[in-house]
Amino acid sequence: ELAYDARSRSRRLVPELAGAVGVSGAVALVALAGGASSSIATAAWLLLAARALTSIPTVRDQVAGLHGRPRDRRRILLFDGMALATAGVAVVVTRSALLGAATIVAVIAVQHLLEFWPAPRAAILGARQSMLGGVLVIAAAIGLGIG
Repeated sequence: ELAYDARSRSRRLVPELAGAVGVSGAVALVALAGGASSSIATAAWLLLAARALTSIPTVRDQVAGLHGRPRDRRRILLFDGMALATAGVAVVVTRSALLGAATIVAVIAVQHLLEFWPAPRAAILGARQSMLGGVLVIAAAIGLGIG
C-alpha cells in the first residue's frame, strides 16, 4: 500500500483492498489476546477479509455509476468469487466459521439484490455497508464463540 501512496495511486482498488485485508488482521490479534485458538483467530480474519473482498469493489462500482463512469459487473463477480473462496477457507480452518461464511453469502446476495434499484447517494451506500458489516461481525462472533 505504501508503494501506491508514494506514487499517488492509493485510491486504486488493489491498495484499498490490501489495506482493508491487512487491517482485518487486527481481529486475529484481539482474538488471540482474548484467549481464542489460532484457528478461531485465523477464521475471524478470513471472514473480515472476505467481506472486504466483496464490499469494496461493489461500492466502488456503485459510486462509479453515480458519477456516470462505466460499471464493470464482471469485476464484481470475480471479487465475489474470491470472497466466497476466502470464506470457504475459513470454514476449512474451523467449522465454527460456518455461520460467518453463510453471512458472507447473504451479504453478496443482498448486494446483488440491491442492484435492482437505482444506487442511492454515497452516504446511503456507506450506511448500508456498515449495517452489513455489523451483521457479519455479530454472526461471526456468535459462530466462532468470541465475545
